[in-house]
Amino acid sequence: MGCVNKSKVKALWLYRDTFVALFFPLLFLPIIIIDGEKDIGDPGCCNPSSLDCEAGTVCEYDSRNVARFAYCLFVMGSFWITECIPISVTALLPYILFPLFGLVSAGTVAVNYMKNTNFLLLGGLTVAVAIETSNLHRRIALGTLKTIGSSPRRLMLGFILISWFLSMWIANTAAAAMMIPIVTAVLEELKKNKEDSGIENKSFAENEVAPLEESVTEETSDFDAESQKSTEPNSTVNDQKNELSLVEKGMILCVPYACSIGGTTTLTGTAPNLVLQELWQERYPDAPYSLNYIQWLGYNIVNSTVAIILMFMYLQAWYLGVRCKSNPDQDKRVRKLIEKSWKDLGKMSQEEILVLIAFVILVLSWFFREPGFMKGWIDLFPEPDFITDGVPALFIGTILFLIPAEETGLICGKLENGPSRSVLTWKTYQAKMNWGVLLVIGGGFAMANASDLSGFSSWFASGLQRAVEDLPTYAIAIIVSILAALFY
Repeated sequence: MGCVNKSKVKALWLYRDTFVALFFPLLFLPIIIIDGEKDIGDPGCCNPSSLDCEAGTVCEYDSRNVARFAYCLFVMGSFWITECIPISVTALLPYILFPLFGLVSAGTVAVNYMKNTNFLLLGGLTVAVAIETSNLHRRIALGTLKTIGSSPRRLMLGFILISWFLSMWIANTAAAAMMIPIVTAVLEELKKNKEDSGIENKSFAENEVAPLEESVTEETSDFDAESQKSTEPNSTVNDQKNELSLVEKGMILCVPYACSIGGTTTLTGTAPNLVLQELWQERYPDAPYSLNYIQWLGYNIVNSTVAIILMFMYLQAWYLGVRCKSNPDQDKRVRKLIEKSWKDLGKMSQEEILVLIAFVILVLSWFFREPGFMKGWIDLFPEPDFITDGVPALFIGTILFLIPAEETGLICGKLENGPSRSVLTWKTYQAKMNWGVLLVIGGGFAMANASDLSGFSSWFASGLQRAVEDLPTYAIAIIVSILAALFY
C-alpha cells in the first residue's frame, strides 16, 4: 500500500506546475471581494506649486482597484518564484489581467513593452551576441587568465575581474552566460587531474583543513596519526573530493556574483538600472540632472570597486581558505590548458577586430553623448533631446548586420568568391538573442504604470511612511533597500 501511495505521489509531482498555476490564483481570489470607491485619500499626490493643481487637493483612489492590482501582483509574484510557467510568459500577464480587471487599457499596457529603455537594452544585447558569436569574450577571458596565473587564488581573481569588466558594458546575464562555459572547462580539467592523480596527489589547497582537525592532529602522536590513516584509507580521498567541491562552488559562484556587481557600475549593465532611468525621466522631467551614462558611471564606479574587493575576499576565505597553497603540478596542468586554448584561438580574425571596434565605439558614444564636463556629440544635431543612449546602441547593433565578417571579394580577393557573411546573421541572432529579457522589462514597466494608476503605490507608500516616519534616515534607507531586494 505504501509503495502504491509513493508512486501516486511521484506521479502527481510531475504535474506540480499545473497545480501551482491553479492554486495561487484561487488562493488570492478573496482579495478582489474588496469593492470600495473613492475611499483612499493621498494628500501628497498633487504638487501645490503646479498650475494644474490647487493647494490642499487630495487625490482619491478606489480600494477596489488597489485590491485588484494587489491580486495581480501576488499571482505574478508567485508565478515568477515558482516558475510554473516561463518567466517571460508571466511578464505578459499584465496585458491580460489589467484590462480584464478594469485597471488599465490594453493599449496603455502594450506601450510599456517597447519603451525607449527596451531599445537601449536591445542594442546592448545585440552587441553582446556579436561578442559571443565572434569568440571575442573567450580571447579576453583566456588572455586575462594567461596573464594573471593558474593558481586557485589567481584563477578566481581572473574570473572575477573578467566577469566584472564584461558586465559593465553588456547585460550581466549575457556576461555570465559567456563566462560559465570557460569556468566549466577549467573545472573539468581540475577534476580530471584529481581522478588521474589518486590518493598520492596533494589536495588542490593542501592546507585547507578545518581548525578542529588541525588541533586533533597536533595533540596526537606520530604513531596515532599513522594508525588513524591505516584504519581510514578512504579519508584522504574524501577530503580531496570535499576540497575540490568547495573550489568548484567558489569558481562557479564568483561569476554571477561579479556580474551582478559589475552590472551596477554602468547604466546598461543590468535591467533595473534602465528601469530606474525610464521612471526618472517620466516622473522628474524637469530635474536639474538626468541619469545619463556618464553620471551613472561616475557615481557607481567606486561602490562597485569596493564591493568586488569585499566579494573576492569573502569567496577566498570561505571556499579556498585563508592559507591557500596550490599544487605546482596542478597549476602547471591548468596553465597548459589555458595556453593550449589560447593557441587554438590563433590570431585575431577580421570578425573579432570589427566587433571590438564596434564595442569601443559604442562605449565612447555612450560616454561622450552628454559627458557634462564638455559638450556632447548630440549637440551637433538639431534636436539633441531627441537622442538617447538607445540610439547609438541600436545603430551599432544594426551596423553589425552589414559589415563583413571575412574578406569579401568586392574589397580584396576574388570577385568570384562572392560577398562575405555579415558579423551578425538573423539565424544566429535568433538563436543567441534573449528576447525574454525584453518582455520581463516591459512587464515591469506595465506593473509600475498600473500600480500608479490604481493607487496601489500611494496606498503602500502611505502605510510605509507611517511605519518609518519616526526612524532615523539610515534606518529608513535600510528598510527600503531590504524591501526592494525582496521584491526584486
